[in-house]
Amino acid sequence: MSRLSRNSTDQWCGGQLFLCLVLATFGCFSAGQVQASDDSRADFFESKVRPLLISKCHACHSAANDDPAAGLMLDSADAIEESGVVIAGQADDSLLIEAVSYESGLDMPPDQPLSDKERAVLRKWIDDGAFFPDTKPVSGFDLAGRRDSHWAWQPVNPPEIPATGTTASDPIDAFVQKSNGPHDGVDRATWLRRVTFALTGLPPTPDQLKEFLADQRPDAKYRWVNRQMADPEFGVRWGRHWMDLVRFAETYGHEFDYPIPHAWRFRDWVVRSINDDVPFDQFVVEQLAGDLVPSPRRDPLDQTDLSKQGSAFWWLGEAVHAPVDVKDDQAIRVDNQIDVAGKAVLGLTIACARCHDHKFDAISQADYYSLSGILQSTTRSIGWLDPGGKVQQRVDECRRSLDQLQTVAFANPDLVRLDKAEVSNPPADLPTDAELVFDLTQGWPDGCTTEGWAFEPFETDAIPPAVTPSIVPAPDGDPVAIETHPATWLDSRVAGIEAAGVWRSPPFVIKQPHLIYQLAGQDQCEIRLVVDGYFMGDYHTLLFSGMRIKVDQPSAGDDGHWGWQVQGGDLHHYIGHTAHLEVWDPGPGWIGLARVYQSAEAKKPDSPVAPVQLLDAKSVFASQARPDRWASVLQTARSRVYRSGGPRAVPVLQSSKLTGRDVPLAVRGDVHQPGDPVPRSDLTAFRIADVHEDQSSQSGPIDRLELAGRWTDPANPLTPRVAVNRWWHHVFGQGIVASCDNFGVLGQLPSDPELLDHLADRLMRGGWSRKRMVRDFVLSDSFADPSRIQRLEGEAIRDALLTISGRLDRQIGGPSVPIHLTSFMTGRGRPKSSGPIDGQGRRSLFVEVRRNFLSPFMAAFDTPAPSTSVGKRNVSNVPAQALAMLNDPMIDDLLDHWTQTLLKGGPVDDSSATGRLIDSVYMQAFARKPTEQEFAIAEQFLIESESVAVGLRDFVDVLVNTKEFIFVP
Repeated sequence: MSRLSRNSTDQWCGGQLFLCLVLATFGCFSAGQVQASDDSRADFFESKVRPLLISKCHACHSAANDDPAAGLMLDSADAIEESGVVIAGQADDSLLIEAVSYESGLDMPPDQPLSDKERAVLRKWIDDGAFFPDTKPVSGFDLAGRRDSHWAWQPVNPPEIPATGTTASDPIDAFVQKSNGPHDGVDRATWLRRVTFALTGLPPTPDQLKEFLADQRPDAKYRWVNRQMADPEFGVRWGRHWMDLVRFAETYGHEFDYPIPHAWRFRDWVVRSINDDVPFDQFVVEQLAGDLVPSPRRDPLDQTDLSKQGSAFWWLGEAVHAPVDVKDDQAIRVDNQIDVAGKAVLGLTIACARCHDHKFDAISQADYYSLSGILQSTTRSIGWLDPGGKVQQRVDECRRSLDQLQTVAFANPDLVRLDKAEVSNPPADLPTDAELVFDLTQGWPDGCTTEGWAFEPFETDAIPPAVTPSIVPAPDGDPVAIETHPATWLDSRVAGIEAAGVWRSPPFVIKQPHLIYQLAGQDQCEIRLVVDGYFMGDYHTLLFSGMRIKVDQPSAGDDGHWGWQVQGGDLHHYIGHTAHLEVWDPGPGWIGLARVYQSAEAKKPDSPVAPVQLLDAKSVFASQARPDRWASVLQTARSRVYRSGGPRAVPVLQSSKLTGRDVPLAVRGDVHQPGDPVPRSDLTAFRIADVHEDQSSQSGPIDRLELAGRWTDPANPLTPRVAVNRWWHHVFGQGIVASCDNFGVLGQLPSDPELLDHLADRLMRGGWSRKRMVRDFVLSDSFADPSRIQRLEGEAIRDALLTISGRLDRQIGGPSVPIHLTSFMTGRGRPKSSGPIDGQGRRSLFVEVRRNFLSPFMAAFDTPAPSTSVGKRNVSNVPAQALAMLNDPMIDDLLDHWTQTLLKGGPVDDSSATGRLIDSVYMQAFARKPTEQEFAIAEQFLIESESVAVGLRDFVDVLVNTKEFIFVP
């Protein structure tokens, strides 16, 4: 029940107050002005339905067949409608579903039934309206012809500014007035509410309104806009727009909804980058390849790397914790990555080319797999930041001490000499069928990579003819011992046991069911076998048990010393799959790795590990002129290697580069039907003449950094057009290209191509500044057009309520506030405890987004599910929204608090006080005073209420349920 029906029996409370206020004040807001978009249905059809129809049905039921079976064709909207096999919106009543269900004797396809997943795709398609694009697929595949004939691929062509015969103050207005003519604009109070919501997502306060209205300087609007853009709330508002594009969430969804580690740091990175007005091209580059940027952005105060966190962009999608088909799981993940990146940056539906050449756009299937190879040469990683360089300082101290220690030890070469033959020979009792995968005695393999500080890269060209030993003090002993082994072995002690890091091997093919490791280490360090990019072993080991070896287990070696260990899991299910090793040292602790074999037999050698030596310190120092001094050097080295405490690195989610590898084109999108490998590259349409003339003949495969450079090249017409169109959409409510995520043939044409190109050119000439462009938009006369109206998003509605109730906490960033769980939010993965109902007063951006437990309030107001890129939200007008505003416990709580805050403002027992109260409510809710009619209605209602407190509570409930509160005129 609503507060109105609970708290008062007054004759006004049944609905007359609500009706009178709505009719008196808000009748101008038409529900017919909001509509849902077909973009998501088109994406679903092109990425899921069409490939399924082509692969399973078109061989018999398409125009390509001279005699379609039963005269039925499923390759066009007209043919499907004429056949009657699909009833839009009614999957259960559709003959197509009956046929593919194998329940009525129709049994289609006849050779093999569809999977449950495939049938679910067809059901969803039909239940959602059986969307089928009217546009006919282009016959054949002339990529160059498609590119040359479609407007979006053409170079940005700055037009002449039109002469309108008006006093247009900006070229933007000249273009807009050319079509729409001039207008009188809105009053200053309406403009202030409109611009403040557009820039910060918050309403102006009464004090701000009073201040602005009193400022009669000619540049008052310019001053206000600059003030709002300097407010950190600007990054919160515009960061939320970007979260929709990157499908941001903090859990993986699927069955148990496991957490995405450190996802909130990416969100905070976005907010800060926007507030710092990082050039948009750089903003894109850092998300596509921030971990590879050779000269990353640095924090001006502590020199923290500000680029690598952006590369978490790729890893915010859904993930399955126990995929039966790990290759297909990788293909689905990469498909989502390509889909999100293509839409967010280029406005292209690249993922529609996974199973076949794109049916409409200049994107080949080979293009899709050229990008897939780049992403399969990338892995999800936990990296580390070092604010102030304190971790690096400690690592440097440790390395200097070990350098001094080696100087002493090398003075007595007889003690530290390593026999090359002994080093190279495998143990005698190694299984006879054992095949060497990696031997670090011979140097690090080509293509290995590192992250953090624990593993210092070793240049293989520097290996001398004789094997150079590494000198590391043993952790204990009296006298203190020195351990020597080949310097090319992994040993994270050389950076100190507190240093974190990861070493990754090049990819290799699993040929035998068991891996045998020569390793050492202590504490929580581990070796991970990563098969086909699968990373969910952090949470669940079903089907992947034994893929990790923790060196604190007894079998890892004797008290942390070097020994042999066999991979715990049986890999026979994964023979033929591609894998790589990750040696993880999260600190504190240490880990070492020398050799890896694969074998059919799960047997580890019993022979001692050679050529490790433990040398007595006294014998090493005896030949020195001052043994006591060198003993001090040893003690210093030992204390620095094994010391604990001190500065710790900050963990972040990021991408990391693997050895580049080309992947085969999957026939019909099936990873189990591999075709020829496709070189890693950009879209062909960007490499043919007139777009990248200097790159028309590609010299070799590219990585993510090169891809990012091409996507943000000024010669690329899509990125700047897509960016300015998105910002125009957020400011004006409708993009110049209405289909913000699709600039392809199935997308909509620009309403003003010249304005779009003017803005794209203006963005690039202005240093790719987002703030400059948005400032120009809101200061234009077009922004003040009185015919415009926009509904607020759920986040802005909630944040506005926090503001007017006095509960808003303006803290920016930090770990998310746990989501408040209602009794209806049930299922696996449900958190053990619920977050506060008001989210601790934090803005909506900082409340946790759990894929399986999304906010019902936000869902009612069309916040998209975080599954793919959504640049244009649906804007619905449905009863659930009114019910949420009336009955949601969060709204109830905030309105209670607002009422109490209003009552604390002073006495309310006389008519003048009542009048001030009414004025205050309207100013806070709508940034204006009530009209005479509104004032009279409100005054009568409060006077006739059983008490001022009860009446006021019902009064504010009514006001926030009016259109003016959730719409901005």
